[in-house]
Amino acid sequence: MTPSGASAIGCIAEYKPQEACEGAGCGLAGGAGGHRPDPPKSCVPTDESWDPGEICRGVFVRASAPPGGDGSKERPFQHFAEAAAEKPERVYACGEVYTEDTGVIFHDGVEIYAGFTECEEAWRWSPEARATLKGPADAIALTLNGGESRLENLDVVAENASAPGADSPGRSSIALLANGGTLAIVSSTLTAGNATSGAQARSISDDPTLDGIDGAPGVEACGPGTMHEGPAGPITRCADGQSAGGKGGDGGAVTGPVANPTLSPAGNGTSGEPATSQPAEGAGGTGETAGQLCTRGADGAAGAPGEPAGASEGLGTIDAAGYTGAPASRGRAGKPGQGGGGGGGARGGAATCGGANEVLLPGASGGAGGSGGCGGQGGHGGHAGGSSIALIVLDAAVTLDRVQLVSGNAGNGGPGARGQVGGKGGSGGAPGDPAGDAQESCAGGRGGRGGQGGPGGGGHGGHSLGVAFRGKQVRGISDVSFSHGDAGMGAPGGGTSPNNGAQGANGLAQECWDFAANKACSVSAPR
Repeated sequence: MTPSGASAIGCIAEYKPQEACEGAGCGLAGGAGGHRPDPPKSCVPTDESWDPGEICRGVFVRASAPPGGDGSKERPFQHFAEAAAEKPERVYACGEVYTEDTGVIFHDGVEIYAGFTECEEAWRWSPEARATLKGPADAIALTLNGGESRLENLDVVAENASAPGADSPGRSSIALLANGGTLAIVSSTLTAGNATSGAQARSISDDPTLDGIDGAPGVEACGPGTMHEGPAGPITRCADGQSAGGKGGDGGAVTGPVANPTLSPAGNGTSGEPATSQPAEGAGGTGETAGQLCTRGADGAAGAPGEPAGASEGLGTIDAAGYTGAPASRGRAGKPGQGGGGGGGARGGAATCGGANEVLLPGASGGAGGSGGCGGQGGHGGHAGGSSIALIVLDAAVTLDRVQLVSGNAGNGGPGARGQVGGKGGSGGAPGDPAGDAQESCAGGRGGRGGQGGPGGGGHGGHSLGVAFRGKQVRGISDVSFSHGDAGMGAPGGGTSPNNGAQGANGLAQECWDFAANKACSVSAPR
């Protein structure tokens, strides 16, 4: 773009003399039949020849102007946003404070000269005068998308970010974003306000659909049939596996005369699934024998808890929307609980079962084991803190001349959440009822509770940066200074030590950070 004190690109090419030039002496002083063309007028207000006529295609803004302006020198706009809507090549701004309701966006290049005084009529350029563009909270104050742009004597201020809603990342404060093209910034200050902290991660409520299924009761001794088979164990199908209760033991068979029957041993219950390293957990009960009564099925073991979240990766990203913090990791889901063991069956015997005569009965079958509950979901990671960034540069060539870059305090990360509680195990099936000489069978074991989900990681702290850079170049020419605030602190993970989610990393406080190369950069220039 055109440096201070030089004619603006395009103005001379568009210049046309006021009169047609004819004759042999055209263009020579005093020549016959012609005259010397008028000198070209400059579109750059720092030139003494500045005279913004129609060829300069600029608009004027003055914060104290009456509303309803048309952008002319006599009736300027009140806001930069109004000027941006006209897509001008140049903007001439009075040295006042402009409080914008929205972020201001210029496309395809613009020259903004903001050091004018006596704006009611004369519009005189003053090197000491400054205009201030103040953007609203939670919006990038000024965005320049492509083209050749220049800012001179313009201070850009981003307000402090507002507090985020529940379960939301912290909000950032960003003064200026240059997205492609070229940009020269001269005699200006870019100031970002304070960012806000990320919210704590949302906890996941208990979910009854994760609960296991109750086991079926055993068949009573007076039940129908010549064989009392134990009920099958229920199956709970989970997102990452299944749990099954053990089958109840079969009732013992009986043969021979009523007065002297032959009683077979009753069947054993089977073990619940999934199996564990401890054989006694979820084991099936033993069936009744001549010398020993049946035993109930063992309760299933609880599912293993989910693994805690590890550390979040990266420092976040910058793009045309601004800054997005790195998401914290989520904990792993818990494992399904083990099903309870099936209860042992009972031996048969003689009983009336409501009739007048005794009859031989097969033994009551054992109750089925309840299935285990499903594991809980992993806890969510805490939300990243917002960042305070004076200047974001995306694939643009930027030069800084007599520029101050000021960033505020970054937001802290939000704490991670605990994992979801696993589902309850199903109850074991009731024993089969006795009758006459036949004993009661044994109950099935209760299914184990599903493992609790692993806790989520803590949110990453936000950054306080003078320049956040990705792409071509940012070069300081002279007198470039930085002032940054505090980096955001990483938050603790959910849960309790030693099984808690990873601590979120602290943010950065840097003059310049290259997000593409993931390293610090420098654009400082000698004062």
